[in-house]
Amino acid sequence: MASSIFHILLLLALFLPGVSAGFDWGDGCGGGSGTFTQSLPTMYEPITIGTIPAGKFNLVIKLESGVDVDVVLFDADNSNKKSKCDGVLPIISYSETKDQCKKGPLGNNDGTAEKMTYDRMKISYSGYFGVNGKPGKEFIKVEGEVKKTLEMRVVAYALGGTAKV
Repeated sequence: MASSIFHILLLLALFLPGVSAGFDWGDGCGGGSGTFTQSLPTMYEPITIGTIPAGKFNLVIKLESGVDVDVVLFDADNSNKKSKCDGVLPIISYSETKDQCKKGPLGNNDGTAEKMTYDRMKISYSGYFGVNGKPGKEFIKVEGEVKKTLEMRVVAYALGGTAKV
């Protein structure tokens, strides 16, 4: 696991209304930490979890759910906004279509772990089959500096679930 001084375990309860647990990004080079639970009231519709600011280091996002879910990551940086994609471009996003606004370069292979460099960021993804083949248990890691503003979403494939982020 990445060194704890830069290790950021997850995302931003700071940006989520109604989240009871908080997320602390940490100060300066110190690592942040926190968890929260997100309800998953719909199937097949992405739910926005939050925004990851540029300038953070060694980001680790873990998502666990009792139902099959996919974590989705978008490039939300203003310099990459394309009107036909509603201002975000998918990085990790499963889609059976070839639509560049829905299908990311990660998340469409055979469901196993994948890595790539995206705009100077080394990104790893557990794959949509989840950690050790367990759907609903996924991760995203960004090695080094997060160079762009990123947006995380989650898609549930069953009703009534929750996800621990």
